[in-house]
Amino acid sequence: EVCSKIKCPQLMISTKNESARWKPEGEAHKACLAALPGKVTWKSSEQNHGYMTRGDTNKPETFEAVKQGCEEMLQLLKENL
Repeated sequence: EVCSKIKCPQLMISTKNESARWKPEGEAHKACLAALPGKVTWKSSEQNHGYMTRGDTNKPETFEAVKQGCEEMLQLLKENL
């Protein structure tokens, strides 16, 4: 329900731990697209939930995933602010 009420551009990166409804093309993704067409970016990661804030960046794959996520967030801000 919350996804159908969004009013600003969204970047969602679902992790391997999320249920199917939160994966790309899942129920939440479709609700966001319906609420704000063209302003929703939905990606997936093989990282664990919470990796952006508490992942072990000493692991090269986690470091790269965090770096990519930060770059995507900056791009979202540049395009919408």
